Amino acid sequence: MHPGSGFTARSLAVKKTCKRCGETKPEEKFALLPARKDGGRQRRGVCNLCRTKAVDADKRRAQGRKYASRNRGRVYENGRRSRERRRFSRSLDRIRRAAEERGHKPCTATENEVRKAFTGFCFACGVHESELKTKLNLDHCHTTGEFRGWLCGSCNRALGYAGDSATILMKLIEYLRRQRYGQSPDPLAAPNTA
Repeated sequence: MHPGSGFTARSLAVKKTCKRCGETKPEEKFALLPARKDGGRQRRGVCNLCRTKAVDADKRRAQGRKYASRNRGRVYENGRRSRERRRFSRSLDRIRRAAEERGHKPCTATENEVRKAFTGFCFACGVHESELKTKLNLDHCHTTGEFRGWLCGSCNRALGYAGDSATILMKLIEYLRRQRYGQSPDPLAAPNTA
């Protein structure tokens, strides 16, 4: 029917659907499995094209692992540089995703604004990032989406636990001052709002 193509009339009539790509193709596009004990043969569930792609992908992964094992220093350095280049965009993406999940307004700052504001120091306590176990956190207002600065994990959590409330933070400062100077706070006394 199709000279030189390897297709027969039967193979063109019998169609099979590939389990990987979902396309329906002639039976000839599927490799034969090894013969069974009774002599019968079946065809694979994945078409030849998909099998080739999978084998090529496996080969590429194996080559990548081999290259990485021979060039550990170069691979490490390239990865570090790549992470540094993407640091600000990844921080913005992460904080925007988290804000949407929690029902907050996402950060409105651009990558350039965030990059320019980065000094390597926490905006609240002044500790340098190299002294921390984790990188500085990008901080933004949850109601307006305005970028506020970079905070260490402790300052960021403290601000979050206080609900971004200056009133609560001032009350905590007053509490610490009373403790420092030996004045015992009266739990029944009205809070000082002045």
